[in-house]
Amino acid sequence: MHRHYRSSVKRGLFSFALISLVMTIGTLGMHWIEKLSFLNAFYFITMLATSQGPPSRQ
Repeated sequence: MHRHYRSSVKRGLFSFALISLVMTIGTLGMHWIEKLSFLNAFYFITMLATSQGPPSRQ
């Protein structure tokens, strides 16, 4: 049981690191390409990553 716990924790940390890396690269890309502020770029990437789509502009 102890080995299984370590394996789960290791996979969880790897998943968190991978998601963090993708979100960071996406945020930096949107900031650079679209000239958005970091907060707006992060919000935009979060909406895309959760399959809600980009926010509509009115």
